[in-house]
Amino acid sequence: MKSRIVKNYIYKFIMVVLALLMLIATILLIRANYPIVDHFMFNIVMLGFVTLIIISIFIFNKVDLNCKKNEIIILMVLIGLMILLRLLSRMLLKTEPISDFLTPSEFYLYYDTNGPYTLGDHLDGYQLYYSRYPAWYTYMRIVRIVYDVLGYNINHILNMNIILNILTVIVIYLIGRKAFTKQIGYIACGLYGLSPSMIIYAGITTPDHFTMLLFAIIAYAWVNMNQYRNNDKKLFYKWLVITIISAVSINLFKPVSILFLLVFLCSEIAVVIVPNIKNIKTVIKENYNVWLVFISTFFIATTLCTIFLKVDIKAFLKTDTVNSTPFYIFLGSTVDDEGNYSDHIGFIESAKIYEKYGEDQEGAMNEFSRLAKEQIYRNRRLIPKILLQKYQYTMASEYSYWGFANTSSIDEYTEELNKIILPFFFLIGNSYLLILYLGIFLAAIFLIYNKKVNYDMSILSLIIIGYLSVLIFGADITRSDAEAI
Repeated sequence: MKSRIVKNYIYKFIMVVLALLMLIATILLIRANYPIVDHFMFNIVMLGFVTLIIISIFIFNKVDLNCKKNEIIILMVLIGLMILLRLLSRMLLKTEPISDFLTPSEFYLYYDTNGPYTLGDHLDGYQLYYSRYPAWYTYMRIVRIVYDVLGYNINHILNMNIILNILTVIVIYLIGRKAFTKQIGYIACGLYGLSPSMIIYAGITTPDHFTMLLFAIIAYAWVNMNQYRNNDKKLFYKWLVITIISAVSINLFKPVSILFLLVFLCSEIAVVIVPNIKNIKTVIKENYNVWLVFISTFFIATTLCTIFLKVDIKAFLKTDTVNSTPFYIFLGSTVDDEGNYSDHIGFIESAKIYEKYGEDQEGAMNEFSRLAKEQIYRNRRLIPKILLQKYQYTMASEYSYWGFANTSSIDEYTEELNKIILPFFFLIGNSYLLILYLGIFLAAIFLIYNKKVNYDMSILSLIIIGYLSVLIFGADITRSDAEAI
């Protein structure tokens, strides 16, 4: 009995942390100064979103969702609508890849023109780039395969993005159906698939589309793993392996797989060990095999994945990879003259350091490490302010999504879209975010006061909290993967 009480308090504490994060995000979004957004229209659009959600719930309650035919029809309608919106967005924005988003396509043409690399050559820009950021290497290889099979056309990559989005939406529906109800599954995949940010993000060539799908698969596998833990050991270990493989595979596109090991350890300590601390010997005896299999399999799979990536980069690009963690720490701790977080200044300074050291990658990383330590110590009193600003950039700003999507090849067209479409995008996008954050906040409050605790929600919340922590303590300020959860 005491064990269950302690467990419930731990669940509720996780919900309190999630509720606080969503409340802060809501306040930051409301306080954000968007002069192009009309506040009256903002309230009207928000009311429209709420009305649509209420109508959807009403329809779901009237429709027999136990009928397989109805289930498929509703899902197909949602998927069809999401595809239509993405195609319309592509036609309207005419997005041309820039910066990192263009590099895989540029490299495809460069490699086909110049041929394979040979040992002993001086490292060119592409070798240096992929050795520093191997998370983009796997994506580049996939882009090459697509171009080899279908021909060089950026639309093939954009179509691949839509396919990945569809798969992500289906998995999100399965999570909602498995952990909660079919109604919640439909609402969840609708909120993700019809998100304004995700609609225009489909026009951007980035490995994040693979990462979002893998995040959703991990969450779905984890829900299944937990539900079978005490009922069917064979199915439990099957889903445990799928969880680990998915978590490790994320490292091929974004180096965050360690997050899921930490979530596993935290959940086991909080849910299994702490509530039963008086019977610790029995707890260890009953769960030893689970812990051993998860941790050992995770490390073995991570090691194999890392070795495979390094060997393939060495064979294809004839260069070694470098640990770029110091660069990201440096970037994530850079401030401007007024003490405000500024990754823009960080990128400018990092370009100078890379130019200074040339092919000496280790020398550049040692320099980043030294500068990062100096920055963190010098700005230690500003750390709370910096973290809050980074959280705001992550959760209360749509500028990055629009900025990367509104990059047509005709400057005049891009500027015209900024005048005509941008106000509507922010109006709809910010309204959507506010509804999303308030919805999660209210759901967390409901679960705090609800006597029945949903363990699956606690795990999903831990993943969200962990990933948001990675975002605000790191330098990769993007909310896209968190939205999938």
